[in-house]
Amino acid sequence: MNIRLQRELLPALQQHAAILQPILAEFSHLNVSHLNYYYADWHHQTVVFTGTEADWLQYAVELGWLDDLSSRLQPLIHLWVDETDWYEAYQQYRQQQHLEPHFLKTDLCLEGQHGFHLLEVGHEQPLSLYETNSLFDAIGVMKDECRRLQSSYPLPSLPLQQLVVAPQPPVPPITPFFDLSQIEEADPIPLNTIEEKIIKLRLQGYADDEIAQKLQLCLTDVRQLFVSIADKHHYPYIPTWLYQRYLTQLISP
Repeated sequence: MNIRLQRELLPALQQHAAILQPILAEFSHLNVSHLNYYYADWHHQTVVFTGTEADWLQYAVELGWLDDLSSRLQPLIHLWVDETDWYEAYQQYRQQQHLEPHFLKTDLCLEGQHGFHLLEVGHEQPLSLYETNSLFDAIGVMKDECRRLQSSYPLPSLPLQQLVVAPQPPVPPITPFFDLSQIEEADPIPLNTIEEKIIKLRLQGYADDEIAQKLQLCLTDVRQLFVSIADKHHYPYIPTWLYQRYLTQLISP
């Protein structure tokens, strides 16, 4: 990275960190101290990133540690362990910042359509399996915020020096484990008025915090409403066909 980009990187990272503080606060009950997000695109061999730990991200970029990001792209949950390169790099960073040398960090990694989503979680106490499961929700939130922040406070998309390889799809079984024709899908529960409103606002391009502002709700309530909508349709996420139904209503004269 050239000197000009290095000089401009830290202020942009600090802006990102300040904006991301409300998301971090949602996990304060888990004693989470930092959330840093990376997206490694195996198609273009690039990485974009954001997070609440601006100085550490600047340090990692300047010393070229993102070139070794591929070593961390292992689904699903990995605690940073002593004597690994990243562990030692972060420990050296903490020494430079005159911080307590002992720390806990865990990587949560998911495969996307074109790349890996990596959430680096700094925490003060060991995380239970239940707590790490709840933190997987933060990956989607940080992904959306990273995209949105790139339009106002852009960070460079850096080339990956070490090849990131797309995972191979599993080989499907020759015969199914069960007869799909015997499965009956439960009827979805109808949406209420407020749920319909947030769906329509999402289709108009509003982010979670913007929806909360327009409806005079808190951000946590808005996100819980999206979870509730998915639950009503017996999906882990809101199905595409539901968005299409309300999109038709929005564009109809």
